[in-house]
Amino acid sequence: MELRCRGTLLPALAPPSSRGLQRYATKLKLHYSSKRRLPCLKTSEDFTTSSSTLASAANARIENELDREEQEQTALLEALKQWKTQVAWTKFETMTKKLGVLPDRVCVSRLVAQLCHQGTAASVSKAQQIMVELRQKRKVSELVDCDAMGLLVMASARVGTAHYSLGVLRTMLELGYHPPVKVWSAVVSKLGKNVDDAQLALKVFDEVCQCVVEQGMIQLHRKMERMKPDTGAFNAALNACANIGNLERAEQLWELMPAFGVKANTLTFNVMIKLYARVEKLDKLEQILHTMADADVDPDATTFNSLVAAFVGLGELSLAESIVQSLRGEGEHQKRVPALLPKLREHSAKFQPDVRTYTTLMKGYVQHNRVSDAMQLLVAMQQEKTSAAMPNEVTFTTAIRACAKMGLLDEARVILQEMATQKVAANVVTYNTLLQGVCVFPITDMKRALEIVEDMKEAGVELDVVSYNTLINGYLEAGDNEQALAVFTRMREAKVPASKVTYGTLMKAFARSGRTELVVKVFTQMALDPRVRVDVVAWNTLIDAYARAGLEQDATRALEDMKSRGFSPTNATYNTLVKTYGRSRNFGQLILLWKEINARSVEEDSAAVRDKPLVVGALKPDAALLDSLIDSFVRGGYFQLALQVVDCMDRQGIHSGRAKAKYKRLYVELYANLYTSRHTSERRKSKTAERRRAVEAFKFWVGLPNSLYKSEWRPFE
Repeated sequence: MELRCRGTLLPALAPPSSRGLQRYATKLKLHYSSKRRLPCLKTSEDFTTSSSTLASAANARIENELDREEQEQTALLEALKQWKTQVAWTKFETMTKKLGVLPDRVCVSRLVAQLCHQGTAASVSKAQQIMVELRQKRKVSELVDCDAMGLLVMASARVGTAHYSLGVLRTMLELGYHPPVKVWSAVVSKLGKNVDDAQLALKVFDEVCQCVVEQGMIQLHRKMERMKPDTGAFNAALNACANIGNLERAEQLWELMPAFGVKANTLTFNVMIKLYARVEKLDKLEQILHTMADADVDPDATTFNSLVAAFVGLGELSLAESIVQSLRGEGEHQKRVPALLPKLREHSAKFQPDVRTYTTLMKGYVQHNRVSDAMQLLVAMQQEKTSAAMPNEVTFTTAIRACAKMGLLDEARVILQEMATQKVAANVVTYNTLLQGVCVFPITDMKRALEIVEDMKEAGVELDVVSYNTLINGYLEAGDNEQALAVFTRMREAKVPASKVTYGTLMKAFARSGRTELVVKVFTQMALDPRVRVDVVAWNTLIDAYARAGLEQDATRALEDMKSRGFSPTNATYNTLVKTYGRSRNFGQLILLWKEINARSVEEDSAAVRDKPLVVGALKPDAALLDSLIDSFVRGGYFQLALQVVDCMDRQGIHSGRAKAKYKRLYVELYANLYTSRHTSERRKSKTAERRRAVEAFKFWVGLPNSLYKSEWRPFE
């Protein structure tokens, strides 16, 4: 008899040998005789009958299990054919958890694909669970096809798990799959939108392009050619460059486009406008329309809005006004923008300023305190005939921000009423703008802030993290720490996730007021919050709180804990500890700290400083840190170490003119009579020769009379 199991043959059980039967009978006899529950088998016929029965039972059990597996897999496949994804997921769990088997390649691939098609975070998470289980059992290549993995990559990127998408993408490349460009470019696009992940996005782009070139896919058949980067992929990579302001890398990508037969489109140039604005390339912005014309690419409304936003961000309001007036056909009198103006006139008939254009210009007026111009623009928008230019909630919110910034809170409330008249619903951003006005300018008015909160509740607008952060900051500015903590508690009860700003604001305020226990409490909650990542600023605030409270050992332990978790101390971290050790005259710890700083320090003209960010572990000490070190060493009489810090200051190119005057006075106050006795023995002089030389060198540096005026001093190693 032969049994079939998922496409494989299972041979029938062979009859047991006579020697095997004897050993088996002996075990049964010993077992049951000791239990005294069943009679011992005595004859060979009994042995043969028993073994045949066991073999039959085993075969029957295996047949039943195989039938159950086949039934479950059939039901799973039928559910997938009918797109009953939840039923299919239940059948999959039954097979894997209860039966301990995996479905075939068709079922697994279709289940992963359907879960990804649903597009929800829960369904994509289930698909990811399948991949994790298959990876643990090393069955990914056997049970998941290329298309299903590609769908998982894109779905994971859409729900915000870009790093998981990257892992699946690299698995595809390792297995020799050729993911289509729309699959891997989705990872590049998602990573590139985050400043922290933009470099990783560019690395993924380079890896795929290198894979394409190495395997010669540019000239291979259509199936492999689908992996080649297209315009969308290059746009995603250029957007990553724009977010981190890497113009050199963007220009390299621009030069690489023809090698893959890719041409720039309108979105490409819009991304470049964003990049030029970030790196403040005004000349490039003025020439961008001519560059688009040379490339035979037409601009769109987003192009002009991006130009207005770029000029506003650079503080060039006259250029932004020129674009708006030219599009309106009113730019004949403008004298600036000789390169940009002719092209603007060509497109003025096709494109008209919309609400986004006007609102962006209004934001520029607000940033430069031109409140009257902002209000006039709001009135002009309301008089526009086209609905595309009518003010929306963003426009009104910008006008409210202008009033709040100037302290015109009553006028801001009038604009809020005008929104209701125009039937434009105020959103949480609008109310947050009002809250910021009463919680910051000029004296915190928490009574009015609570009135605004009540208005929000009446309008059915729920407070968000910015609302709570503003209230917390307002109470802290008013000196009411208990109410600030109460707002934080209400925030957690409302299940509004706290941000870094929330935790950072509370910690800094509690540290300033000497409430170290509250700083530690907030820091602990931040560390336990899975949505927030503790950063260097939080560690610095914790160390500063310990230092303010005189808890030197706790501050030292926090520093070691910070380093053990992979965070590099900054100048602020070291400066806090230097002052702490200096006040307590703990020069042992201070010397160890200086050695660490000196080991991490890099010179001003070194490659580590020129290439941003700094290499891992490198540090560029600032003037404040080095000044604190010199002050502490001089007060402790460690002139050799003080001179080492002076040498570091010179290497960093930090001017020390004011510092010399300060330490000249300090030396006169503390050490005016140091080594001035004429009765010192030669033996004692020889013992203190190195220290005496350091003192003379220090006096030489600050400009006091010394024995080294005719020679140069060298820093002590």
